[in-house]
Amino acid sequence: DVVSKDRVKERKGLLEAFVLLDWDKRGYIEFSDFERVMRLHSPKMQPRRVRALWKALDQSQSNTVDLLEFLE
Repeated sequence: DVVSKDRVKERKGLLEAFVLLDWDKRGYIEFSDFERVMRLHSPKMQPRRVRALWKALDQSQSNTVDLLEFLE
């Protein structure tokens, strides 16, 4: 079914993004990891926007985001 294929494609893309963010293979990302990648890919992005995106990712407010949290 098309919806299932789209969902798999979306998850695969998110997994690839997480792997890029988790460059040191710790199994989680920290704000510094996220900020570095955002600066490289979106250099004009305002720092408050980067922090807002991080806050949305870090729903547990642990200052780290693991793969399961990233996929939510």
